[in-house]
Amino acid sequence: ALQSAMDDPNDPDIGKTAISAVITFIVYFGYEGAMLAHDGQTLGKKAARIRVAVLADGDIPRGKGWSRAAVYALPGIAQPILLGTLFWLLNSLWQLWDKPFRQCLHDKVAKTVVVEAR
Repeated sequence: ALQSAMDDPNDPDIGKTAISAVITFIVYFGYEGAMLAHDGQTLGKKAARIRVAVLADGDIPRGKGWSRAAVYALPGIAQPILLGTLFWLLNSLWQLWDKPFRQCLHDKVAKTVVVEAR
């Protein structure tokens, strides 16, 4: 898809772009969902010493990790039409005005919160 876009930027191959978006979603969704369901942390979260916790009790998200990953990644498939990018931006910025837990939209859907890891 990238080579096609570089060869002719005015006529990108929509099929290849769509397939690459779906593959990227599947890989990201699998990684994020599995890591959060296991211990609430991805490799980046481990390095930053934070983790995802269930809002109600602070437990590891388990199944909620999968729904959190889906809400974060799924709109990325719509990225070629800009809708996914706009959602991702709004989703990421949501924490700046959310009170009291500073949750992003994917946290709100999954009923999770990011906390300091011990």
